[in-house]
Amino acid sequence: MKILVAGGSGFLGRACIARLLADGHEIVAASRRASARPIAGTVALDIDAGQPIDPADVGGCTAIVNLVGIARARPGNDFAHAHVAAARELVALGQTLGVKRFVHVGVIDTSTAHSPYHTTKRAADELIRASALPWTILRPSAVFGPGDQLLTNLVTQVRTAALFPVPRTRGPLALLDVDDVSDAIAAVLHRDVAIGRCYDLVGPARLDVREMVHAVAGALELPTWAPAVPDVLLGAVAWVGEAILERPPLARSQLVMLQRGLAGDGAQATAELGLASRPFSPTRIAALAQQIPPPRMSLRLFPNPAHRRWFTDVRVSSAAVPWALAVMVAMLLLPALVEGLWIRMLAIELVAAPLAVALISMPWGRLAQLRPTMLATGLVGAAFLYIGARAAVAAGQPFAITAQLALVYEAMTAIPSAYAMILLPIVVVAEDITFRVAITTLLARRTGPVAASLMSGAAFAIAHLTAGPPILVLAALVLGTIWSALFIRTRSLVAVVTMHLGFDALVLWGPRLG
Repeated sequence: MKILVAGGSGFLGRACIARLLADGHEIVAASRRASARPIAGTVALDIDAGQPIDPADVGGCTAIVNLVGIARARPGNDFAHAHVAAARELVALGQTLGVKRFVHVGVIDTSTAHSPYHTTKRAADELIRASALPWTILRPSAVFGPGDQLLTNLVTQVRTAALFPVPRTRGPLALLDVDDVSDAIAAVLHRDVAIGRCYDLVGPARLDVREMVHAVAGALELPTWAPAVPDVLLGAVAWVGEAILERPPLARSQLVMLQRGLAGDGAQATAELGLASRPFSPTRIAALAQQIPPPRMSLRLFPNPAHRRWFTDVRVSSAAVPWALAVMVAMLLLPALVEGLWIRMLAIELVAAPLAVALISMPWGRLAQLRPTMLATGLVGAAFLYIGARAAVAAGQPFAITAQLALVYEAMTAIPSAYAMILLPIVVVAEDITFRVAITTLLARRTGPVAASLMSGAAFAIAHLTAGPPILVLAALVLGTIWSALFIRTRSLVAVVTMHLGFDALVLWGPRLG
């Protein structure tokens, strides 16, 4: 059979054509800018000019499959043009050619939805129903598969951040594998019972968008929080995205689907077409995710499972936890026994750091590798921290922190600058080996990256309770958390030491805070 597939270069089109070619059909693939992405084994017909298809270009076609559809309107190709005008043109073409089958792929009925997308989809269905063609209408639910928007956006967002806002109003989605749509199209082309019928195509599981996010996050081993946010807020985000992005992560028509759901009843398709829907399984999700490029930037501290396993696979001596507790106790008690901040820090860290290296089997050489990107990350981070500290001190002036800062500076400048310049790098490296690498790793193995960063920062702050005024404890909490998070994300001692050392140097020898 020679088949004209309209919308052949799209997500559904390419999957459908692959199936029809495998069944031995001859395909004419018509689409806007079809020549830009030719499909092997097909005749490409470029309809970008918007002119009616010349019957001479598709002579011999005995079937038409209409897959034309858009998720958002663009200049020159709005919903009415893409859905209604295209369907009308194809119906006229089918009558001219005298086709034996006309298959139209729409969307599951959402009769209460009144967006331009839904009203034009319903209008196209009615136009085809009113024709004298041997038509079949297929109404799939939310479709996923290679090159789709649904799963691609989900996977990309889950990989980008551990936070995935979902609409407060959520309907069920009977997620459908694109191969099931292809199976249905192939089936109705040869079954007389399908003529004049509308079939809902649905997947076996019904998930709302939050459950769908958790299913993808579970398959990717990336824990994700999916809080519900007001629908009006997501509507505004979708509107802005459509206005400024070529491929926004969420279109307004898609938001309506997520809110109202796409479920339908696939019993008739199963009974008359013999279809068996494929599951939205972790295995299938993971396989499709491998084909999706990673995001350019991830905000996750553990951006992928391999990164997490790097921490869990570290071999730790049974004495590591007692060692960490001993370090904390020593930092709390030593100020009462030894005067001088620098002497105390050297006494503790020069014992603690070598023990950390001995007790925790890590690729220390790799951690200390001098990579330009890690050096740059540390230097830029140090500058931002210093600017932030200056802003925080300025904001805290009404709370009389100047006197506390004076005490901190007095302790830090108790020795000549020449000696401080020698001792500071030694103390910083030893301190970061102890707290940022060793203690943070011990916590990350058990609690996850965010909790580990916060707990390591808290431990660093507790260790400073007896070392100086409250402002020093607060600084240790904030900075310790940031530096621990940086180590978890980069797995680089160089990045952490550079940021820590750069910040301390700016505090000591830059314009004075406060």
